[in-house]
Amino acid sequence: MTEPAPSHFLHYLLADMRARAEQPLLCEKQGAIFHTVTLRETASRIGDFARALSAAAVEAGDRVALHASASPALLIGEWAILAMKGIAVIIPRSFSPEELIDTLVESKSKLVLVDRLATAYHLASNAAAVPDLKYIVCFEGTAHAPLPISSWGDFIDSGRREPDRSTALLRSITDKDTALLFYYHDAEGKRQATRYTHGLLLTHIGRIESMLGKAAILRTELVLTATAWEHAIGHIASCYLPVFMEALVQITHGIADIALFENSPQVTVGDAAFFDGIRQNILQLVRQSGQIESAMLAKAIAFSKMSYESPKSIGPLSHILRAILQATIVKKVQKLLGSKMRLFIGTDDEAHYDTQIFFHTFGIDLIELPQEVFK
Repeated sequence: MTEPAPSHFLHYLLADMRARAEQPLLCEKQGAIFHTVTLRETASRIGDFARALSAAAVEAGDRVALHASASPALLIGEWAILAMKGIAVIIPRSFSPEELIDTLVESKSKLVLVDRLATAYHLASNAAAVPDLKYIVCFEGTAHAPLPISSWGDFIDSGRREPDRSTALLRSITDKDTALLFYYHDAEGKRQATRYTHGLLLTHIGRIESMLGKAAILRTELVLTATAWEHAIGHIASCYLPVFMEALVQITHGIADIALFENSPQVTVGDAAFFDGIRQNILQLVRQSGQIESAMLAKAIAFSKMSYESPKSIGPLSHILRAILQATIVKKVQKLLGSKMRLFIGTDDEAHYDTQIFFHTFGIDLIELPQEVFK
């Protein structure tokens, strides 16, 4: 009798860890140096985190809030929460301290992970207002902080779990169990939440994978830079898809970091403001180089628009001029972006047309993931 198809993401993650233990999965920055974290190392960290969650009395169905900048440690923490059959509550950093407290109350979170001591102090001093919250874990500070806050190291090292219990929890996960709760501000500025089940996560991963396939992005050649962690679709694309694509995920917030993977094709997930910001950054760098290069870039973008809208309208002389531009200014800008950059994934459908044309000039496609398709 064959076993039923897995209904949750972690099955695939753990299967990959067994089959390709030494394959890099995460790119972690320590100081100014980036190094890769293998599937085997990732599995070990997830286990440590899950044991620490158990020591903190976090059980199946409990909600654990994440209110911190994206990092490999935070991603591993999220996967550990799911491995415990818990629910990860994603609270944007843009939420005010008061909104954070209100969201913790509304979500009934038992534990919260933050990365600022100021945030931890605020929560600790308002503990009476959040009756369900039992633990505050801060990535910043030490075990000697005069607050009921555990440092990252102390939290990980505390307690041990029975491995068979972990296996039983994973087997009991169904596609209808809630995996993630995403909080956000709607168009009117009101606080809203979207629930994602394990089954819905798998569905969305499949949809995004299909889109990448249409863009000729192949398995094992993909680097995802997670620039939209707090956006539900960006989160799913950059944090869950790499396992299915046998790819590497780099978590970064800076445009300059994009050029670190010049030897690997990559995909960047972001929103309209992020892509517009990259475009303005590149335009400013070119302007600083002089009027000639600025004029060349304007010509290159104009040719890109012509070829995009009506390829047959470009004459022989225009082809020659475009070849010159390709060998000079286009090549230079490609180096600034990272010579292997191939695709951007937009997490909304509001990216400006001029921005899409700008990246098309340098052989980079921009695919939009409309929100309504992924709800």
